[in-house]
Amino acid sequence: MQTRPLAAALITLVAATNALADDCVQISSLGFYPGRTSSQASAISADGSVVIVNSGNHAMRWTLEGGLEVLPPPGTNYFSFSATDISADGSTITGVYSPSSGYNYVFRWTRSTGVHIIDLLPGTVSSAPRLVSANGAVVAGSGASVGNQTYRAFRWTLTDGLQDLGTLPSLQNPLVMALSADGSTVVGLDATANGRVGHAFRWTPQGGMQDLGTLPGHVSSGAFAVSADGSVIVGASATEGGSAWRAFRWTQADGMQDLGTLPGESTSSAVFVSADGSVIAGTTERYVLYDRRSFRWTAEGGMQELGLLPNATSIDLRALSADGSTIVGTCGYTPAGLPRHAFRWTMEDGMIDLGTLPNREESIPHTLSADGSAIVGQALAPTTAVLWSFCPVNCPADLDNDSDITNGFSRDGAVTIEDLLSFLGGFEASNVLVDLDDGTGAGTRDAAVDIHDLLFFLVRFEAGC
Repeated sequence: MQTRPLAAALITLVAATNALADDCVQISSLGFYPGRTSSQASAISADGSVVIVNSGNHAMRWTLEGGLEVLPPPGTNYFSFSATDISADGSTITGVYSPSSGYNYVFRWTRSTGVHIIDLLPGTVSSAPRLVSANGAVVAGSGASVGNQTYRAFRWTLTDGLQDLGTLPSLQNPLVMALSADGSTVVGLDATANGRVGHAFRWTPQGGMQDLGTLPGHVSSGAFAVSADGSVIVGASATEGGSAWRAFRWTQADGMQDLGTLPGESTSSAVFVSADGSVIAGTTERYVLYDRRSFRWTAEGGMQELGLLPNATSIDLRALSADGSTIVGTCGYTPAGLPRHAFRWTMEDGMIDLGTLPNREESIPHTLSADGSAIVGQALAPTTAVLWSFCPVNCPADLDNDSDITNGFSRDGAVTIEDLLSFLGGFEASNVLVDLDDGTGAGTRDAAVDIHDLLFFLVRFEAGC
């Protein structure tokens, strides 16, 4: 088989499109609904293979193999239809359907059922989901009365339908902030009618709504995130008037634990927690404009500051990966109004600027895959849904560092022209080292070197991993 002409053609294509990056990261536009000029990416499956994209009033599902797939709305006349969350395996999508202004219904979509509208709680005119469980069987959110005067928390399941989660004593406005991955635990905050005092809550089917209390000397608290099994809850507790907030970690055994602040700061808030509850991310600040800082907390290392991008003056965290390895957010600059840039932080690399698309000035990440290897968000303006792809440890397109197959393959953490030449040399020689796929696209070896391996490699090579 003649492969060198193919190699020459691919080398020319790579040079013309600049599709690869030496550090094995690529930013890609996910496109728009036909006729639209803006889009946003709001959620991603655990393995990074499925992304939710909204463009105009159209909710869509994106995959590498199929591109954008439009989710059919429940009718032809509606005010808005947008997707907000996705299950870990990418099979279930939730969102908000508005048949007219001021009335919002939660919907749940699967391939087999299509769009299913979830009823409103009695006394409410709109509802919004916060999260869907990992298997897609549980949805949680909050419903609001006319004019958002009061709120109610709900949990919906395939087996039991819609359930009102109730309120804490003397409080009447529960807001759902997070749902555990296993669907067992709902957390949030329940507030007074004027919203001046609230308490963090935890709801489970066995125990109902439980008041988590506050830190000593504080009067208010809120729960913002929960571990996969519901055993660890994080949030913030505040003094009278909200002049001092403190990040907390709560467990059934230890109650509410004060995580402190970074040196020189007066407030802190824990906003994300890893799936196993061992890693927490949040922010601290003083009452000075543009003085927000961010942290990563573990029991072993305490509170560690993440730093800033060069010349940045403020930071906003957006997500923590389920495995706790990766944090994403944006860095801002003084004066306000200068372009924000998305960043990715890991223990190994620290904080790196994710950049933006050509002819765009800003970028904002929204969330990321379970291992942090894929990040979704938007570049602007105009607003465009984007995917940042990072090579995982065993990147199938990272084969070699010198294009010489005779001395074996040595991965170097980057997808470059050397990998392309190495693959083509191995393919021509039917070398078992380039047996990458059996035709399923899942990266399963079959002890044969054939067209399936070639097609699989080219897809991963073009994607940068």
